[in-house]
Amino acid sequence: MSRGRPREFDRTDALNKAMKLFWQKGYTATSMSDLYEAMGIKSPSLYAAFGSKEDLYDEVLRHYEQCIAPAIWGDMQSEPSAKQAIAHWLERSAETLTRCDLPHGCMVTLSAVASEGHERLGERVRQLRIGG
Repeated sequence: MSRGRPREFDRTDALNKAMKLFWQKGYTATSMSDLYEAMGIKSPSLYAAFGSKEDLYDEVLRHYEQCIAPAIWGDMQSEPSAKQAIAHWLERSAETLTRCDLPHGCMVTLSAVASEGHERLGERVRQLRIGG
């Protein structure tokens, strides 16, 4: 028997909405009120599902890695040459990072958290930037 109320939102949809907001405004400029409104989730539900803003951002980064990054990076190791790998990466980047349904540019760069007092997230973003 489960306890408590069932979750009233779709987690993937909520992550997509949070991702777009962080992508547009950046981590620091995105308030919890912004997140509640964009995600359509009330404060207790957001905290129960995602923890803190920092934890949500970390999950959004993982979501970005799974949903958006593969469309950009593809399988570069399977390309016949470095020149073709870079050419395809540039084509995929241009196509993905200018889509109408997403903010333009790279979320990892635009929503960057570095020296803003969030060491764990700053390190996570630095690792994403170097490809790991």
